[in-house]
Amino acid sequence: MEQWREVLREFWPEEVDAAEQDVLAEALAGVLAAAYVSRGEYEEVQAALAVQDAKVAELERAAAENELLGRQRELEYRIVSALREAGAKNLRAVEALLDMEAIAAAEDMAAEIERQVLVLKQAADSAFLFGMPGIGGSGCWSGFVPADSGDIEAGTEGAGFRLRLDRARAQGDGLSVIRLKQEAAREGVML
Repeated sequence: MEQWREVLREFWPEEVDAAEQDVLAEALAGVLAAAYVSRGEYEEVQAALAVQDAKVAELERAAAENELLGRQRELEYRIVSALREAGAKNLRAVEALLDMEAIAAAEDMAAEIERQVLVLKQAADSAFLFGMPGIGGSGCWSGFVPADSGDIEAGTEGAGFRLRLDRARAQGDGLSVIRLKQEAAREGVML
């Protein structure tokens, strides 16, 4: 209390007597002591606040990264789904042709993806990257399909080959089967 009286003596008017000074100093000392924080305590609190601020900043950065990663995964999922639905033969090749900036900037990403995929499917220089409907979908080979060996009817041109082939198979003569197929192919008959 004495330390406060000395500090506050400069601010008290001359007419305040010693008894009043003691009462005022005691009241002021109580108020100041309750509100007073030592330099060490202040620095501890400041250090703790700095640590907490760093943790908050790290959590905000991680949350922003997670949100960005979530948007990227959603975009990738939508693109892959649209490309599979469109019958893309090579997802990476078709995805490389998409304008990702336009898709990311679009209000309706799904509609923009569909629009770009449709443009690629219809363009002459990229249509081959998609399967053709009615020929087996994406990734299927198409072309000449030989007739089944059972399609040759008796009395037709290939009937003799068929009869000889059946006999060779019944005898288990694999070499004759191969020779007969080659001979029939030279004649234009597919067995």
